[in-house]
Amino acid sequence: MRHGGDLTEAKKVFNHILIDSWIDLSTGINLNSYDSSGISLSNLDTLPTKDSYDKLVAAAKNYYGVLNANSLCISSGAQSLINILPYIFSIKKNVAIFSPTYSEHSISWKSANHSVREINKIDQILNEDIIVITNPNNPDGLIYSHSDIEEIYSKIEKNNGLLIIDESFIDVTPELSFVKNLHNKNIIILKSFGKFFGLAGLRIGFAIGNKDQISNLENILGPWPVSTVALNIATKAISDIDWIKGTRSLLLKLSEELNSDLFSSGYNINGSTAFFTLISVKNAKKMQHELANKGIWTRIFDYNSRWIRIGVPKDKETLEYLINTIRKI
Repeated sequence: MRHGGDLTEAKKVFNHILIDSWIDLSTGINLNSYDSSGISLSNLDTLPTKDSYDKLVAAAKNYYGVLNANSLCISSGAQSLINILPYIFSIKKNVAIFSPTYSEHSISWKSANHSVREINKIDQILNEDIIVITNPNNPDGLIYSHSDIEEIYSKIEKNNGLLIIDESFIDVTPELSFVKNLHNKNIIILKSFGKFFGLAGLRIGFAIGNKDQISNLENILGPWPVSTVALNIATKAISDIDWIKGTRSLLLKLSEELNSDLFSSGYNINGSTAFFTLISVKNAKKMQHELANKGIWTRIFDYNSRWIRIGVPKDKETLEYLINTIRKI
C-alpha cells in the first residue's frame, strides 16, 4: 500500500482475523481528534461564502503566527497543494528534494515532467531552481533548524529559486516553524490541518508565502476550494486555545512514553515526532504482519526493509496493549 491509513485494504489482506476494532497507527494523525459534533450541518445547501473563508484565513494566520508581510490561502488538504505547485511552472525546473521523505513530493514533481534529484545533505545542493524539505521530516522526524533553513535558502536565493517547506507535523512544536522568519523570501510553507486536529477527512490545508505567491495559488485553487462545513469546523478548532494547549501536552507525553517503552523493549529508535516514531527491526514486513494479527496496523516502506513507523497511540491503555504485543513478538 502506497500510504498508511487505509484500513479497508488492511482488512482485505488480513480477512482471516476476527477483530472487532482495529488500532490504526499507520498514519501519524492525532487519534484524539477535535470534537466537531456540535457544528451545524444545516448549511450544506449553500456555497461557501467569502466571509466564512476570510474567518478561517484570519484564525489560521493567528494560529500559525503569520506576519502582515505574508499571506495565507486554504486548500483541500496539504496534498492538493503538493499536487498543484509543480504545475505553476511552465518551464521545466531542476528540483532537489531532501529524502527520504513523504513520497508524494517526488511523485508530483516527476509527474509534471520536472527534473527531480533526491538528496540528504545541504552540501549536495547544486544549481537547483526549487528545493523541497519536510520539517519535521516524515518518516524519521529529522528537524531542520532555522539556521539550516537559512543555509538551504541561501543556496538558491541567487538564482531566484523557490524553497518549499512542508510543516505538516510541526503543530506540537510551533517554535520550529519558519513562518515568522519568512519576511519576503521566496519560500512557501505548507500546513496540514488534519494531522494535529485529527480531522484528516475534512481535507483542509494551508499555504503561507508572500502575497504574489499566495495570490497565484488562490487563482489556481478557484473560488470554493473547501466546503462550508469544513470552513466552519476548522475555524472553531483552530481558535480553541485551551484544546490546542491541552492536546500539545498530551501528544508530547504519549510520544515520550512510546519512545521510552520501545527503547526499554530493545528497539532502535531512528527518530520521532509527537505524531509517530520510526524504529528499525530485522524484518519490518514480518513485524507489521504480526502486529496486524493482533489488530494493530502500522506503516512500512518499500525503500527500507527494516523501517516501521508507529503512530502515537490514543491513550495509555492503547499504548500498553501495543507495547505488550510488541514484547510478545
